[in-house]
Amino acid sequence: MANYVQPIEKLIRQFTKLPGVGSKTAQRYALRILAMNDADAQDFAQAILEAKSNVKVCSVCGNYTDTDPCHICSTRDNSIICVVQEAKDVLAIERLGEYKGIIFHYFLTRLLALFQQVPVQRMDPSLHIYHD
Repeated sequence: MANYVQPIEKLIRQFTKLPGVGSKTAQRYALRILAMNDADAQDFAQAILEAKSNVKVCSVCGNYTDTDPCHICSTRDNSIICVVQEAKDVLAIERLGEYKGIIFHYFLTRLLALFQQVPVQRMDPSLHIYHD
């Protein structure tokens, strides 16, 4: 990293925490924010804070939402389910406008976490079932 003043260095470090953002991209983002007028910079910061305080995870499906349950779970046929790996997959399916069931996002994440807690020697490798 170039020798920027401490506040810029801090901003750059924060951007590098985002997936796919390296040092050079983080520097471009930081310098772009500094080039914004005060109102735009305030709006940008406020949008981040509002998303962090108002967006939660649906207690039914794990999708990001501002209501619980989310609009998908509260209006869809819960007898039809689709399991996806990432939140962006939910958005892709929703854009199609054809799917009428519930879409589970965090299901795979929770399942993987469960399997990671189970010692490998206690799992049946052919069925992937936990044995007591």
